[in-house]
Amino acid sequence: GELGGNHCLRGFLLDGFPRNLNQAQSLDDSCGIDKVFNIEISDQEAMKRISGRRICSSGHVFHLEFKPSSKGDVCDICGEELYLRDDDKEEVVKKRLAIYRQETSKLLDHYKRKDKLVVFDGQKEIADVFNYLLKLVDILDMDLEKAALEKINENGKKYPVEESKGKSVKYTEFNEDES
Repeated sequence: GELGGNHCLRGFLLDGFPRNLNQAQSLDDSCGIDKVFNIEISDQEAMKRISGRRICSSGHVFHLEFKPSSKGDVCDICGEELYLRDDDKEEVVKKRLAIYRQETSKLLDHYKRKDKLVVFDGQKEIADVFNYLLKLVDILDMDLEKAALEKINENGKKYPVEESKGKSVKYTEFNEDES
Protein backbone atom coordinates (compact mmCIF):
# COMPACT_ATOMS: atom_id res chain seq x y z
CA GLY A 1 0.00 0.00 0.00
CA GLU A 2 0.83 3.68 -0.02
CA LEU A 3 2.27 3.66 3.53
CA GLY A 4 4.64 0.83 2.72
CA GLY A 5 6.44 2.77 0.01
CA ASN A 6 9.93 4.23 0.12
CA HIS A 7 8.52 7.73 0.64
CA CYS A 8 7.37 6.66 4.13
CA LEU A 9 10.66 5.23 5.35
CA ARG A 10 11.39 8.37 7.43
CA GLY A 11 7.89 8.33 8.92
CA PHE A 12 4.48 9.77 8.19
CA LEU A 13 1.56 11.58 9.79
CA LEU A 14 -2.08 10.62 9.28
CA ASP A 15 -4.93 13.02 9.97
CA GLY A 16 -8.34 11.53 10.69
CA PHE A 17 -7.29 7.96 10.04
CA PRO A 18 -7.91 5.37 11.27
CA ARG A 19 -11.54 6.15 12.03
CA ASN A 20 -12.54 2.81 13.52
CA LEU A 21 -11.04 -0.21 15.28
CA ASN A 22 -10.93 -2.39 12.16
CA GLN A 23 -8.92 0.25 10.30
CA ALA A 24 -6.60 0.61 13.30
CA GLN A 25 -5.95 -3.11 13.45
CA SER A 26 -5.26 -3.25 9.71
CA LEU A 27 -2.89 -0.31 10.02
CA ASP A 28 -1.12 -1.95 12.97
CA ASP A 29 -0.71 -5.16 10.96
CA SER A 30 0.54 -3.44 7.81
CA CYS A 31 3.03 -0.85 9.01
CA GLY A 32 2.58 -0.10 12.68
CA ILE A 33 2.09 3.21 14.43
CA ASP A 34 4.57 4.82 16.83
CA LYS A 35 2.24 7.37 18.46
CA VAL A 36 -1.35 8.56 18.17
CA PHE A 37 -2.15 12.17 19.02
CA ASN A 38 -5.63 12.89 20.33
CA ILE A 39 -6.38 16.60 20.29
CA GLU A 40 -9.23 16.93 22.78
CA ILE A 41 -11.81 19.66 22.23
CA SER A 42 -15.39 20.00 23.36
CA ASP A 43 -18.23 19.37 20.95
CA GLN A 44 -19.13 23.04 21.32
CA GLU A 45 -15.64 24.12 20.19
CA ALA A 46 -15.66 21.59 17.33
CA MET A 47 -19.02 22.94 16.21
CA LYS A 48 -17.69 26.52 16.29
CA ARG A 49 -14.58 25.61 14.30
CA ILE A 50 -16.33 23.47 11.72
CA SER A 51 -19.54 25.44 11.15
CA GLY A 52 -17.60 28.71 10.83
CA ARG A 53 -15.64 27.49 7.79
CA ARG A 54 -16.38 29.01 4.42
CA ILE A 55 -14.93 27.98 1.07
CA CYS A 56 -15.12 29.11 -2.53
CA SER A 57 -15.52 26.83 -5.56
CA SER A 58 -11.73 27.04 -6.11
CA GLY A 59 -11.14 25.50 -2.66
CA HIS A 60 -9.79 28.51 -0.75
CA VAL A 61 -10.74 28.16 2.91
CA PHE A 62 -11.74 30.94 5.30
CA HIS A 63 -13.34 31.04 8.74
CA LEU A 64 -15.84 33.56 10.03
CA GLU A 65 -13.86 34.11 13.25
CA PHE A 66 -10.33 32.75 12.80
CA LYS A 67 -9.56 33.68 9.18
CA PRO A 68 -12.29 35.92 7.79
CA SER A 69 -12.27 37.19 4.24
CA SER A 70 -11.63 40.91 4.08
CA LYS A 71 -14.38 41.01 1.43
CA GLY A 72 -17.16 39.48 3.54
CA ASP A 73 -18.80 36.62 1.64
CA VAL A 74 -16.33 36.87 -1.25
CA CYS A 75 -12.97 35.09 -1.53
CA ASP A 76 -9.98 37.39 -1.00
CA ILE A 77 -7.94 35.36 -3.47
CA CYS A 78 -10.16 34.70 -6.48
CA GLY A 79 -13.27 36.84 -5.90
CA GLU A 80 -15.66 33.89 -5.92
CA GLU A 81 -18.56 33.64 -3.49
CA LEU A 82 -17.84 31.89 -0.19
CA TYR A 83 -20.28 29.27 1.01
CA LEU A 84 -20.89 26.80 3.85
CA ARG A 85 -20.35 23.19 2.76
CA ASP A 86 -23.22 20.80 3.46
CA ASP A 87 -20.90 18.73 5.70
CA ASP A 88 -20.20 21.85 7.79
CA LYS A 89 -23.84 22.67 8.56
CA GLU A 90 -24.71 22.47 12.25
CA GLU A 91 -27.17 19.56 12.04
CA VAL A 92 -24.69 17.48 10.01
CA VAL A 93 -21.81 18.35 12.33
CA LYS A 94 -23.83 17.16 15.35
CA LYS A 95 -24.33 13.76 13.70
CA ARG A 96 -20.67 13.56 12.67
CA LEU A 97 -19.56 14.36 16.23
CA ALA A 98 -21.82 11.69 17.74
CA ILE A 99 -20.37 9.06 15.40
CA TYR A 100 -16.85 10.33 16.02
CA ARG A 101 -17.22 10.14 19.81
CA GLN A 102 -18.65 6.62 19.64
CA GLU A 103 -15.95 5.24 17.34
CA THR A 104 -13.06 7.25 18.78
CA SER A 105 -13.47 5.93 22.32
CA LYS A 106 -12.70 2.43 21.04
CA LEU A 107 -9.66 3.70 19.13
CA LEU A 108 -8.33 5.61 22.11
CA ASP A 109 -8.66 2.54 24.33
CA HIS A 110 -6.89 0.43 21.67
CA TYR A 111 -3.90 2.78 21.44
CA LYS A 112 -3.80 3.44 25.19
CA ARG A 113 -3.47 -0.32 25.82
CA LYS A 114 -0.54 -0.33 23.37
CA ASP A 115 1.09 2.64 25.17
CA LYS A 116 0.92 4.75 22.01
CA LEU A 117 -1.66 7.36 22.94
CA VAL A 118 -0.67 11.02 23.37
CA VAL A 119 -3.51 13.26 24.61
CA PHE A 120 -3.52 17.03 24.93
CA ASP A 121 -5.81 20.01 25.22
CA GLY A 122 -6.93 21.36 21.85
CA GLN A 123 -9.13 24.13 23.24
CA LYS A 124 -6.37 26.73 22.80
CA GLU A 125 -6.00 29.02 19.80
CA ILE A 126 -5.71 27.01 16.58
CA ALA A 127 -2.22 28.35 15.78
CA ASP A 128 -1.03 27.48 19.30
CA VAL A 129 -2.45 23.96 19.04
CA PHE A 130 -0.73 23.50 15.68
CA ASN A 131 2.61 24.72 16.99
CA TYR A 132 2.17 22.58 20.09
CA LEU A 133 1.59 19.52 17.92
CA LEU A 134 4.81 20.25 16.05
CA LYS A 135 6.64 20.56 19.36
CA LEU A 136 5.21 17.21 20.50
CA VAL A 137 6.47 15.56 17.36
CA ASP A 138 9.90 17.02 18.10
CA ILE A 139 9.79 15.99 21.78
CA LEU A 140 8.83 12.45 20.82
CA ASP A 141 11.83 12.38 18.50
CA MET A 142 9.80 11.54 15.45
CA ASP A 143 11.83 11.96 12.28
CA LEU A 144 10.60 15.00 10.33
CA GLU A 145 12.61 16.95 7.85
CA LYS A 146 14.31 19.82 9.68
CA ALA A 147 13.54 22.39 7.00
CA ALA A 148 9.81 21.69 7.08
CA LEU A 149 9.71 21.90 10.87
CA GLU A 150 11.63 25.19 10.89
CA LYS A 151 9.42 26.67 8.18
CA ILE A 152 6.19 25.77 9.95
CA ASN A 153 7.25 26.26 13.59
CA GLU A 154 8.75 29.72 13.39
CA ASN A 155 8.04 30.76 16.98
CA GLY A 156 10.13 27.97 18.56
CA LYS A 157 8.03 27.73 21.76
CA LYS A 158 8.72 24.84 24.12
CA TYR A 159 6.03 23.13 26.13
CA PRO A 160 6.22 21.13 29.35
CA VAL A 161 5.57 17.41 29.37
CA GLU A 162 4.25 15.25 32.17
CA GLU A 163 3.45 11.58 32.55
CA SER A 164 -0.15 10.75 33.29
CA LYS A 165 -1.19 7.96 35.62
CA GLY A 166 -2.55 5.92 32.70
CA LYS A 167 -0.69 4.42 29.81
CA SER A 168 -0.68 7.61 27.77
CA VAL A 169 1.55 10.64 27.86
CA LYS A 170 -0.38 13.79 28.64
CA TYR A 171 0.68 17.27 27.56
CA THR A 172 -1.35 19.75 29.50
CA GLU A 173 -0.13 23.31 29.83
CA PHE A 174 0.71 26.00 27.34
CA ASN A 175 3.26 28.29 29.00
CA GLU A 176 3.88 31.28 26.80
CA ASP A 177 6.80 32.44 28.98
CA GLU A 178 8.87 29.29 28.55
CA SER A 179 11.37 29.30 25.70
